[in-house]
Amino acid sequence: YQRRVRGLSRRVMEASPVPPSPTPNAIRHSQTHPKFLNTNSTSHTWAFGAIAELVDNASDPDVSASSLDINVENFDGTRPHEERLVVKDNGTGMSPDQLLRMMSFGYCDKEDKVLDNGQIHQAIGHYGNGFKSGSMRIGKDVIVFTKPKTAPKQISAGLLSQTYLANTNADEVKVPIVTWDQVASGQWVLRAGDAQNLAAILENTPWETEEVLFAYGKKHLDAHCPRRGTTMVIYNLRRDRQTTELELSLDLTECDIKLMHNDPSGKRQGLTRQRVFQESDSEVSIDHSLRKYLEVLYIKPRMKIFLLGKKVGTRLIAKGLGRTSVREYRPQAQDTTIKIHLGFNENKNEYGMMLYHKGRLIKPFVRVGIQNHANRMGVGVIGVVEANHLK
Repeated sequence: YQRRVRGLSRRVMEASPVPPSPTPNAIRHSQTHPKFLNTNSTSHTWAFGAIAELVDNASDPDVSASSLDINVENFDGTRPHEERLVVKDNGTGMSPDQLLRMMSFGYCDKEDKVLDNGQIHQAIGHYGNGFKSGSMRIGKDVIVFTKPKTAPKQISAGLLSQTYLANTNADEVKVPIVTWDQVASGQWVLRAGDAQNLAAILENTPWETEEVLFAYGKKHLDAHCPRRGTTMVIYNLRRDRQTTELELSLDLTECDIKLMHNDPSGKRQGLTRQRVFQESDSEVSIDHSLRKYLEVLYIKPRMKIFLLGKKVGTRLIAKGLGRTSVREYRPQAQDTTIKIHLGFNENKNEYGMMLYHKGRLIKPFVRVGIQNHANRMGVGVIGVVEANHLK
C-alpha cells in the first residue's frame, strides 16, 4: 500500500511541477496538488472507515458534540447524481480561521481534556488528515457550514471540491470560504471581501444563488442546534465503476446505510471484507451495515448518534459473549499490562480480536494464533482489547 501511494504521489509531482518562486532567492512554499485529494483518500479501502473519521471529529474533545446526525438527501431517484450524505453535529463549531485549518493538511489542535469528574477525554485524531481523507473517499466534493459557540451570530461555509479544482485547472488545493454576520437589524450580511469566494462556491456547487446557499446551510444548522454546530454535506458520491450504482445503499426498513455488491450470479448482497479463512458469502454485519458498525465503534460512546433519524444503540461486545474470561498481556518493551476479554460469540462468522485504541475500534475481527490455521479451531472466539499502548 505504501509503495502504491508513493507511486501515485510521484506521478502527481512529475505531471505538475511546483511553479518557480516569484522572486529571486526567495524560499519556495510547498504546495499540495489537487490530485492528492484523491490519492490521500485511498487510505480508506472501506467506505465505513471513511465515515468513522467524520464521526471521530465530532466526538473529539475540541468539538465535544453530544449529538451527531447522519442522513441523506435525494436518494429517491428523482434527482440522479445529486445524492448527498449529510453529517451534522452540535459541537463547538468553527471560526473562519478554524474552518480553513480543518480544510488544510497537517493542522491539528486536538488535546486530551480533563472532565469535571476527573476522567480524561482522549483525542482520537492527531494528524490533521481525517476530514480530508474521509470526505474525499465518500464523494468528490464537500461543503461545510459551521456556527461557532463563541460567536453564534456568525455562519461560515467552506468548500473542498475536486470538481471545482478540476473546473478551474488549479495546480494547488484552494478552499473558498465565506462568512455571514448577523447585524443589529437581524439580517445576515456577507463579509466584505468574500465576493470572489462566494462566486467560486456558487459556480461549482448545486446552490446557484447566495440566498439559496445561505438558507440551506442555516436550515441544517438550526435544525440540529440553533446556537452552534457544524454540518458537512458530501455530494458527487462515489459510484461503482462497472455498474455506475451508488456505493452507499439505503435500507429504509432498518433505517440503515449499507454497502452492497453483485455476487457472481448478479444477485445483490451485503459486502464482506476479506479475512483469513473466511468465506466470501459469510455474514459479517459490520462489514456492510453502517448501523451495526456504529454500534461497536466506541467502547463508551460520548455522544448520541442518529442514522436516518433513528438512534444508534451501543453494543458492548464483551458483555454479549458466552463462557467469558479475562487474561492479562504484557506487550513487548511496555511496563504495563493490558486486559483481554475473551468469550464465545453466537455468530460463528464473527470471530477474532476486536482492537480498540482510546476507546475507538481500529481493527475488527483480527485473526490470531490458531485462528490463522486452516482448521476450525478458534472459530467463534472473540477477544476485546483496548490497546492504548499503541502510538
